[in-house]
Order: sequence, then structure tokens, then C-alpha cells
Amino acid sequence: MSISTTCRKVIINKGLLSAECLKADKETYVNSSISLDNFLGNVDGKFILGGKNFSQAAQDVGIIDGVLYAKLKGPGEKYVDAKYDLHKLIMNNDGILTATLPGK
Repeated sequence: MSISTTCRKVIINKGLLSAECLKADKETYVNSSISLDNFLGNVDGKFILGGKNFSQAAQDVGIIDGVLYAKLKGPGEKYVDAKYDLHKLIMNNDGILTATLPGK
């Protein structure tokens, strides 16, 4: 299930994505969290799937409608705008935020 349609109160803090997610019964919400730092890195100011610890070189991190936004440290130590569609990586599995990595 899509996080933007089945999760509410979605926040991100220091790489940890947290939300209230709808269970399969479509009535019950439960709290769930997942560390995006385990799946996303930063290379030259761009989010990289399969990397680690993007939040260590990020500022102004936020999420809107399932899209992760941040200023990431890029070449020359300058921060650049970056975004990543979390629908490609995170899903709601019966109330639990789960990573859906290709080939895994």
C-alpha cells in the first residue's frame, strides 16, 4: 500500500521516517518507523538508492506526498536541492513501513 494514501502524520527526523499507518483492515492505524539512512546515501548532492546515511550531509529535510526533499552536500561542500520519490522504496505492509529494494 502506498505511504501517501495509507499513512498519516508522516514525519522525518535525522533519517528516521515515522508515520501512523493503516492496517489491512482499513480501520486501524498503528505507529511505524523505518530508517531511511539504511537505504539512501548522498553522492555529489543526489540521493542514491543502496547508499547509507544520507542524513549526515543533509539540511532542511522534509517529506510531502511521499516525496523526500532535502538540501544535500554536493561538490565543493555546497548544499543543493534534492528529492527522492519514496514510493519507489517504502511501502505500508499491514501498518508496517517496509523497504522494497529491487532484487532483494
